[in-house]
Amino acid sequence: VLKSFEENIMSISMDDRHVLVGLVNGKVGCIYSNNKKEKFVTEVSSVPITAVLADPLDTAGKSLFYAVDQKGFLHVLGEKGDLINSLKVRDGPIFAIQDVEVKKVWVYSDKGRSVVTLEGTELKIKANKNSKFSMDLDARFHQTRDKGDFALEEFDARVPARIYGKK
Repeated sequence: VLKSFEENIMSISMDDRHVLVGLVNGKVGCIYSNNKKEKFVTEVSSVPITAVLADPLDTAGKSLFYAVDQKGFLHVLGEKGDLINSLKVRDGPIFAIQDVEVKKVWVYSDKGRSVVTLEGTELKIKANKNSKFSMDLDARFHQTRDKGDFALEEFDARVPARIYGKK
């Protein structure tokens, strides 16, 4: 599977049909998870792809794939790897994408979270939320953004516990 891609893999995502990878050279590659055959490789950026998302909430035959890069752009690709739209979402690198509902994702950077929707063929930012919490390298949690060594976008103590942050 890894031999299908010409560059080092920076990020990976899977859904029930696909394995999606973000590459150092700014390309996004996709293979079918059942037979390991290449579906597409598309160049979306001139900088590394830091996170990808094979949307598990879409419908078969109308798959959506999301990729973000080191410059803060979100790219959305269609079923055959065609670039639908790109949008500058945050300043600086984005390190995670989370699916929320069909055609709606949360995009995380070290500055906070953005809510982005795909309306027709246009990506639109619905909200930008700054980091609320911070954490020290020894895992000490702070209720303010500026006390710790690095900002945390989200702290969720429900089961399963999640902390999103980047150093």
